[in-house]
Amino acid sequence: MREKLLVLDDESLILGSLQHLFEDDYEVFATSNAGHALELAAQHEMGVILCDERMPNVSGHEFLRQVSKISSATRVMMSGYADMSALTEAVNDGQIFAYIAKPWEPHGLKVQVRSAMVHFNLLREVDQERALVHALMEGIPDLIYFKDCELRFTRVNRAHARTLGAEDATKCVGQRDSDYFGSEDSPLEAAGGRNSEFGPGPGRLNRAYQKPVGNNLLDVDNQNSLVRPERAGFRDRRRLEGYYSTEEQRGNALATKQTQPHDHRNSQ
Repeated sequence: MREKLLVLDDESLILGSLQHLFEDDYEVFATSNAGHALELAAQHEMGVILCDERMPNVSGHEFLRQVSKISSATRVMMSGYADMSALTEAVNDGQIFAYIAKPWEPHGLKVQVRSAMVHFNLLREVDQERALVHALMEGIPDLIYFKDCELRFTRVNRAHARTLGAEDATKCVGQRDSDYFGSEDSPLEAAGGRNSEFGPGPGRLNRAYQKPVGNNLLDVDNQNSLVRPERAGFRDRRRLEGYYSTEEQRGNALATKQTQPHDHRNSQ
């Protein structure tokens, strides 16, 4: 599919010249009517919009301001007048990518429009990847979140928000585990506030969630996997607490047995 370029100019000769200049590189939509240009921008995914500043019914920067509400196209303005106030308004209101003075040099104009199209494609790719990440985060049941260096949530998916007891995932941003569970129930903060995947740190590990294995953490939920401290908690707290309760009972029983006096008569 060819990239789309919308050209708006009230002078028919200039409009025809621009259409001829770009027709080999893009699918060009050319019009001298601002209302028609808005309709075209709404109907097609334009990559670049190129418009004149001085037009009878509407100024170029006003048109660009209006079209920015319905199209994500990169906007380029042309003018044959050195009107700095119009240029300032275009930058502030229309968020233009480039300003081109008339008369233009064909090669230079093509380079500017090509740069504007590359800019549009890059932004579109970023938006698509952002939408994909959002869909993945919200569409899978795993608990996913990101934290800053101070252990505050910067992003939380819906599944993890529910685990924290929050209805709205965005309200978790800026909070810590301890804001929901208290410092005693926060595995990462109880481990001394470390945000690294492996390695010893000051403080103790929260025994309700993970079991130390050397310098790593063994997820009791899955005895064969080494996990990050923050991923090892909250999923099945009662079962994990029961695991450690059983381990403590075995240890206490063994300690009691070792402290009992040995009856030599029974061994004979």
